[in-house]
Amino acid sequence: MNAGSERKRPILTVLCPCFNEQNVVTAFFKQLLPVIEVISEKYRVKTVFLNNGSTDGTLQEILRLRSLWPDIYVITFSRNVGYQRSLDCGLRNTHSDIFLFIDVDCEDPPTLIPVFLDKLETGFDIVYGERVDREEGAAL
Repeated sequence: MNAGSERKRPILTVLCPCFNEQNVVTAFFKQLLPVIEVISEKYRVKTVFLNNGSTDGTLQEILRLRSLWPDIYVITFSRNVGYQRSLDCGLRNTHSDIFLFIDVDCEDPPTLIPVFLDKLETGFDIVYGERVDREEGAAL
């Protein structure tokens, strides 16, 4: 790919908040990587893990993945600042044309990302998913 086509593709940043996700971060990225490979035809994809003060080996797992994949970045917090603040920090500290939020717990499959991007390409400004087929426990 030449430099001209590289500039034409919008940057898509996948923001991935995580807290004590050592056991699933690699499984999540294994699901995300094939999606990245497909959408990379249209987008310059960057993955930013937002390590929200994890006390397990989450950061080490992310750094191991980063050593294998150059478009992985990490913002790590010295303490848990909360889900929303970690996303806010990701938005404030990355440059991108499009942002996509997805949790690394694999409850929302990365395979849906192209569906969301299709909606965005048809003219929507904001696209989000809503779970309709999974029963949730009653609120206490």
